[in-house]
Amino acid sequence: MTDIDLFYLTNRNLISGAGNPTFGNSFNPDASAGLRYGRATVSDGGASLKVRTVTVYEERKDPQTGSFAVKGSTPFLTNVYRQMMDGQRDTVMFVHGFNTTFEDALIAGARLKRGLTRRGVDVNLVVFTWPSDGEALPFVSYFRDREEPGPRARRLAAPLCG
Repeated sequence: MTDIDLFYLTNRNLISGAGNPTFGNSFNPDASAGLRYGRATVSDGGASLKVRTVTVYEERKDPQTGSFAVKGSTPFLTNVYRQMMDGQRDTVMFVHGFNTTFEDALIAGARLKRGLTRRGVDVNLVVFTWPSDGEALPFVSYFRDREEPGPRARRLAAPLCG
């Protein structure tokens, strides 16, 4: 069994609790454009892939100014850059489709990285995972997933779906 390491960024809502932190199917409560950054390790058991660890890079706001005193993007970008320079590797960004949970997005990204590695292409893989609900209810899930806050996003999505 081997491990596949990857990076992620998401605008999903963070859910902390027992075990690994995870992200839900709603937008980050700070803002739909508010991103969280981190790393994940997926165990490769051949036929099965399983999320083993999820690390969320720390973010902390300054209580007086409301601006970020610690930004999760700093270690994210530093680590991706370091791996690109040290390993002479390109970085591939993967964006999942509809009906995908946070964990499913990481597994799909790991599957992509595993396939590239088997073909001799060593890359950093970054998964962007947006708040899809991960359910496959006919018609309902698709329309729920396409909803974005704000009229501009709905206007942009409508021609693609109608």
